[in-house]
Amino acid sequence: DIVKEISGKKIFIQRRANIIFNLPGEEQRRQWPHYELMSGISPYTFVMWAPFHDLDDEGGVYYLNQNKSLKMIKKEENTGLVNGPAILNLMKNFKSTKMKYGEVIVFNPFILHGNNYFKSDKARIACSIRFQSREKPLMQKNSDFFKTQDIN
Repeated sequence: DIVKEISGKKIFIQRRANIIFNLPGEEQRRQWPHYELMSGISPYTFVMWAPFHDLDDEGGVYYLNQNKSLKMIKKEENTGLVNGPAILNLMKNFKSTKMKYGEVIVFNPFILHGNNYFKSDKARIACSIRFQSREKPLMQKNSDFFKTQDIN
């Protein structure tokens, strides 16, 4: 229902969902703060991010609200940097969102997000997929990345 509400019944949807595995511990990879426009995603595309299990530790995703995200992006634009210290230092200040299996986060391509190192007995496994209205242009990521879908 949320996809239909945001983008209508005729959408473009990512052909292959991203499955994300993050292992606990500081020696493991983490996702640096970023926003989807950095990778050629259309400004009309939304991301749906969902864990495959409960997230009751620091193993989830963090994100800024749109106003804070846009201020950070503008600050970097004014300094001529992309992913400079202002954005990279975000990881120190944000806690991951705790979620239950079956819950999703939906955000637009202007939202800064990422994940921190975390301690757990288990890996974090999640899925993300992008979608947008077919009435909006795709931009750099095109029909090789997306397919059409009608929602009833």
